[in-house]
Amino acid sequence: MGAFLAVAFFAAMFVVPISSSAAEVRTIQYVTWLNEQVQGMERELIAEFERQNPDIKVEYQWFSSGEYQDKLETLFVAGLAPDIATMSWFQNIPGIVRGLYVDLLPYIARGGLDVNDFFPVMLDHWRYEGGLYAMPMHGDTVALFYNQSLFEEAGLVDPNVLYDSSSWDWEAMLDVAKRLTQDPNGDGAPDQWGMSSLCWACPERGFALFPALNGVDLHNADRSATNMNHPHAVEAYQFFSDLINVHRVTGSSGLDFPTGNQGMVADAGTWRLPVYSEAIGTSFDWDVVPWAQGPHGGKYSSTASMIGMAISEQSEHKEEAWRFIRFMMSKGAMERRMELGTSIPSLRVATQIPGPLRDGPPEHAYRFLEITERAHEPWVTGLADPVAIQQLITNGLRPLMSGSTPATSTLSTLAEQVNRELQEQREAR
Repeated sequence: MGAFLAVAFFAAMFVVPISSSAAEVRTIQYVTWLNEQVQGMERELIAEFERQNPDIKVEYQWFSSGEYQDKLETLFVAGLAPDIATMSWFQNIPGIVRGLYVDLLPYIARGGLDVNDFFPVMLDHWRYEGGLYAMPMHGDTVALFYNQSLFEEAGLVDPNVLYDSSSWDWEAMLDVAKRLTQDPNGDGAPDQWGMSSLCWACPERGFALFPALNGVDLHNADRSATNMNHPHAVEAYQFFSDLINVHRVTGSSGLDFPTGNQGMVADAGTWRLPVYSEAIGTSFDWDVVPWAQGPHGGKYSSTASMIGMAISEQSEHKEEAWRFIRFMMSKGAMERRMELGTSIPSLRVATQIPGPLRDGPPEHAYRFLEITERAHEPWVTGLADPVAIQQLITNGLRPLMSGSTPATSTLSTLAEQVNRELQEQREAR
């Protein structure tokens, strides 16, 4: 780490111009909730930015994830909003609709950043009515982790082999889930599960993922109507309900994967890589494979969630804030995120360097990078109140996911409710 902090290393690493102005130093505030590992990396980047830009000081403020949104809202209401805010893929979208953040496209038009260098899904998340209201720092996608040792013991073909031959579909996934679910003493409580539990109420791992795997967007492009009652979406929701209630191949949370009694993990993504690597060690072989596709799938590989940086409309130092954001989007800064290996940098070129996401473990960790190119745009983009939509969908899907009602009737009723809520949110803008 000492080498990273060396001036000579940084000078070669970053290409953001250094200001030679002797003007008054201006302080910009940057608030975040990101974890300690990311904080350490960002503090190092801030120190280098300040060295290259002696006319700007960055005041770094951290709130816990549980209090971040309330604290940020309080600052906005009081007229004390930070110059730059870390943006959650979910909670901060309403702020864009409410006009709390600056459209960054005019700044980008000056040069210094090419939007084509970024993963499209990570940029598109922050678009709204022709504007771009945040620059993506990094993101996560979801995939299936699996216990290679259990597959080998059962004589099953490795899922990555099936994936490479375009044979990794729902039928194949269900087959291996059935064969890996074992109840040797016949007490009705399997000692080994083919798959972990489904976090169906979690958007990116559940209700938005399921239809995407069968080629359907959760909502239409302008967010005026849902596609949940589309025939291919109905098929998807019924399939995943049946995994739980008919085939009974889903067990406990994927957090139990390191115990070795789960064939596949259905509720995890890039953020679990370091967790599993440390917890599993050498106790068994494991890997990751993209989600299996439905009969009408192929359009999307997965779903994604993003973290971004936005400039507050209340900021009195927007130019300085943009200089800092541009620095944080540079190749050198993004490569630091790649080195951490906990999430995917938004800048494509930064994913080419060695690191956990490219080199593993596990062997196919790089699949997450492939997945990101075809990930489904987050369902929350452009919504005034995504929390209300999520609650409505979660409550409406519960009878289906518990096996009480079929997908056709459940989704017909739910689609009407969601459409009314979407319309009300559009009218209230």
